[in-house]
Amino acid sequence: MPRDEWNPLQELMQLRKRFDEIFERSFLGNLSDDQVQQNYWEPAVDVYRDDERIVVTAEIPGVLRKDMDIEFRDSQLLIRGNRSQHTRIREAVYHRIERRHGPFERVITLNEPIDVDSIEASLEHGVLTVLLPLRTGPNVRKIQLSTQ
Repeated sequence: MPRDEWNPLQELMQLRKRFDEIFERSFLGNLSDDQVQQNYWEPAVDVYRDDERIVVTAEIPGVLRKDMDIEFRDSQLLIRGNRSQHTRIREAVYHRIERRHGPFERVITLNEPIDVDSIEASLEHGVLTVLLPLRTGPNVRKIQLSTQ
């Protein structure tokens, strides 16, 4: 009779699932599904750097351009928006509702010198891409001494 091979990753995933269930029952049990979905939604992001820039991509399907705000301030990229709630069919009995809606915000701190005037962003097929060019050369500003 063959023995099942131990898979530590599978065991960790089962443990994570049990912790998630305990957390949801213990801490989120008093909140309605709408409150949980509105308050705990964040888009997944990838951040990488090449020789010329930092690239941030975020999965935000269903978010319209007009419902999104992107800012760069104090070495932080702020991505804010709102995804409208999908239309629910009143007569249907839902078994699961997993798609998140409502406001979201992601703040990504970047410890690189960024050329703020050359930042670009695009939205295609539900994926936001923000290109943050690295600043080249020294950041020098001549300061005039005021006379009193």
